[in-house]
Amino acid sequence: MSGGGVGRFAATAGAPDAEVVCVESNATAAADARESLAGRGAAAGVVEFGTVRMFGRSGSLFAGNTAGNFTQTGAGNIGIGSFALDALTTGAQNVALGDSAGSSLTSGQWNFALGSAALQAETTGSNHVALGAYSLVACNGANANTAVGDSALRSATTGSNNVGIGRNAGRSFTTGSYNTEIGYQNPGGTGVTTCLLYTSPSP
Repeated sequence: MSGGGVGRFAATAGAPDAEVVCVESNATAAADARESLAGRGAAAGVVEFGTVRMFGRSGSLFAGNTAGNFTQTGAGNIGIGSFALDALTTGAQNVALGDSAGSSLTSGQWNFALGSAALQAETTGSNHVALGAYSLVACNGANANTAVGDSALRSATTGSNNVGIGRNAGRSFTTGSYNTEIGYQNPGGTGVTTCLLYTSPSP
């Protein structure tokens, strides 16, 4: 393939070289990738195409414009999408897929965010599951919330151990804990509640 090539790099000084095959048709981009791979220090083992990060360090994988953090030390993180996990420092075992998903996480661990802005505000919380755009978007300083659906538990902030299933489920409560809200547009409450509600969408 025109412009392709092979580069060699060591993730840390003194480590065995690893072979990287560049299949980029643009010769300049391929050269940039090889140069980045050969770097040392904070950028060692990091691939960039222009400003787009394509590979991380400490056993982590990042892909997307400013995704991930070159200096983070947590292991086993995956951030795919613009700004996904870009504030990460020591947090480990986080997965964020989507534009700005988990973009404020620093030391939080074992979080899973899927969708644009899912779990966007959380910094130190752990064990969250946010599936859907804007699910748990305002949550920060809490733990173990599960939101499934577009904007599920969107307004929840510091409450923990909440479950919201359905579009906009639990949209009204902010700081409550141990709530279970199931159903489209289920508003939720502020105390310990279990609510099942279905609101038929407008035709």
